[in-house]
Amino acid sequence: MTTSPQAVRALAWGLGGPAAHRDDEAWVALAASRFPNLEVPWAPDVVVHPAGTADVIAATQFAREHGLGLAVRGGGVGWVGARPGTLLLDLRDMRAVRVDPWRRTVQVQGGAIWRDVHRELAPFGLAAAGAQFPRLGVAGHVLGGGHGWLSRRLGWASDTLRSAELITAGGRYVRCSAEEEPELFWAIRGAGHNFGTVVGLELDLIELASVTFGMVWFDPDATAEALAWCRDHLPQAPDELTTIVSIGHPPASLRPPDRLRGRAALHVLACHSGPPEQARRDLAALCAHPHVTADTIQDMPWPRLAMGNDVFISGVHRRSRMHYLDDLSDAVIAISERRAAEMAPLTFMSTHIYGGAMQRVDEHATAMSHRTKQFNYMVSTTWTSMEDGAALRGWQNEYLDEIAPLATGAAYINYLFDEPDRVPSAYHPTTWERLQAVKRAWDPANRFATNQNIPPTN
Repeated sequence: MTTSPQAVRALAWGLGGPAAHRDDEAWVALAASRFPNLEVPWAPDVVVHPAGTADVIAATQFAREHGLGLAVRGGGVGWVGARPGTLLLDLRDMRAVRVDPWRRTVQVQGGAIWRDVHRELAPFGLAAAGAQFPRLGVAGHVLGGGHGWLSRRLGWASDTLRSAELITAGGRYVRCSAEEEPELFWAIRGAGHNFGTVVGLELDLIELASVTFGMVWFDPDATAEALAWCRDHLPQAPDELTTIVSIGHPPASLRPPDRLRGRAALHVLACHSGPPEQARRDLAALCAHPHVTADTIQDMPWPRLAMGNDVFISGVHRRSRMHYLDDLSDAVIAISERRAAEMAPLTFMSTHIYGGAMQRVDEHATAMSHRTKQFNYMVSTTWTSMEDGAALRGWQNEYLDEIAPLATGAAYINYLFDEPDRVPSAYHPTTWERLQAVKRAWDPANRFATNQNIPPTN
């Protein structure tokens, strides 16, 4: 079944927001500047920018009547895209945020980005389990687990989800929580892209006014020694300290010393959400390491970090791949050191060190699996249209293929951007079977398939 520009114009007439068919001139205007990553394919038959929940319902029903699949883009960078034969619901105009400081909760529309949330929380001295980058969409981040600067203290972002509002594949409004549709609520906390369009979320908050944050850079010639030190010490850090161990080129804003200029080097990004005196004690050994060459650790207001750390550049190609590791073994360290010498300026390795509250929730309490995994080892590449993307993709694949035999075989769902065959590996086998049953109950025709997809049947 197909649709026409005339049918989409008739749909748009009754909406609060715009809509366009791919053969309509308005399609280009709606799509322009909306998709910052050129590596992600966007080719939906219809684009709708809902003004509210009523628009989402109307567009969903239109898609069903015209035989279109459904693709959803929240407010963020949009990693998955939209294929031909789909209607894309671009929720970026649904960005309302409402704070309840007495209950310490926040209600967020499906198109909000984390910067929207942090801005509204700042006057109340409250914080959410947001992403490292404020440009990321709240819904996509939370529904796929979601880690951030407060992960070891608060757990996965999905663990802070109190309730959600969805529009199902049939165009029906549903609210789910621990008391309402509990099986659906279990599923969306880790696999929530698959069961409907999430138009609203309610999240728990904590009080937080300030943090201690910064980067600690090591001598490029000491990469192996420094990475081994991080492996042996950082997983045992207190819950208040969340760290990311990365290898890449220092930014110009760092004003790097001569030892760092033009070379990829290991560095630790550290966020401590405890009192400053505790932070100084917990970070002392890291900052005093003999091979540290630069240190930007400082106390700062939490909103400054939450709203200001954004590295996403529009109009470029960006691709990331990952593996879970139980150990940063000597073999992994040797590969990391060798690959560091080959890194292009916008290429980096980033290892999120998990633990704390992330690992204290039972494995089967939500759909978010692999909670005992310690290291999320990711390699990211970025290039412009003027550069050789094929070479960078090939280098990245070779790098991760070297790591694969040393990895657990498990994956993190929010990092599986273009690897559909690996989606089952993001879940425990019994969780996967249970998710398929939930999919059969809520989307048996798999109309929500443009995502990290869970098919109704094998």
